Amino acid sequence: TLHNYGTITSYYRTIWGGNTGGETPTSSKNITIKNYDGGSITAETSATIKFRDVEDFTLYNYSGATMESGTVDASAANFVVDVASGNDVVIDNDGTIKSGKMYAISCDECVNFTLDNSGVLEATGDTVFARNLTGTNSITNSGTIKNTSGGRALQIKESSGLTLTNTGTIESVTQVAVDLIGSVNPTIINRGTIKSTVNKAKVIDLAQISGGAGTGGTLENYGTIINSTGSQGQSIRLGDGDGPWNNLTIINSGTISSVGETVLVYEGTTGLNITTKGEGTWVGEIDMEDAAVTMTLDCSISKD
Repeated sequence: TLHNYGTITSYYRTIWGGNTGGETPTSSKNITIKNYDGGSITAETSATIKFRDVEDFTLYNYSGATMESGTVDASAANFVVDVASGNDVVIDNDGTIKSGKMYAISCDECVNFTLDNSGVLEATGDTVFARNLTGTNSITNSGTIKNTSGGRALQIKESSGLTLTNTGTIESVTQVAVDLIGSVNPTIINRGTIKSTVNKAKVIDLAQISGGAGTGGTLENYGTIINSTGSQGQSIRLGDGDGPWNNLTIINSGTISSVGETVLVYEGTTGLNITTKGEGTWVGEIDMEDAAVTMTLDCSISKD
């Protein structure tokens, strides 16, 4: 266990562990890092924390604590926390994690990944990036997750077992705030705000991959999902040129608003269920192409 109350910094990778290459690959195990109020863990030119392979890794970045990459030269400073392969990875951020370039947090090929953010996660793009997640995975945000110039605020690729719960703000200055490309049965529960601030946005994008792995899932909205800039775009896009995304359930008890379509459904989609409940509000059209869609107005509706 590492306890930090002061400053830990290096020119290159500040904390590094696990090695998947060579004749004798190694894995870091049972690692806990606690960065307390006033504490700072930074890398001047590269990743701040990098594990090639890690098991049972827990990071606490407490309120008032800072983790940052690229404090001197951000040109190659991708990643503050970079887990190339992990099992039972827990990241709890109440402070600030800021990348000088892309990826504040990345977990690739992880089994059982948990991210709890009540602070600020910031990067130029793909602020939270995960790929090929398996097992039980959760991302819970009551703070702010944002990108500043490219990529997505949150990108989860070809993953399963994911629950995303937002009571804070997920914000993108580019077209996509939440990208779930090729994932299987994701659950999204929004009680906060998810938004994009550019034209032609796809705020929540359930994009497909070649081969059509992306399918299923539930999107429950009790807050606001909004695309309000320009004249085109979608709050939710379902499927793309690589194929439809089938068997999704959307339940709206909040506000889903767009300058273009609130929901754009790619042709050939089947098994889509859209239910409006309570104070559920749609601002913008639902474009269903030739999809097979079931629309339900729940008896709890309290607005005209």
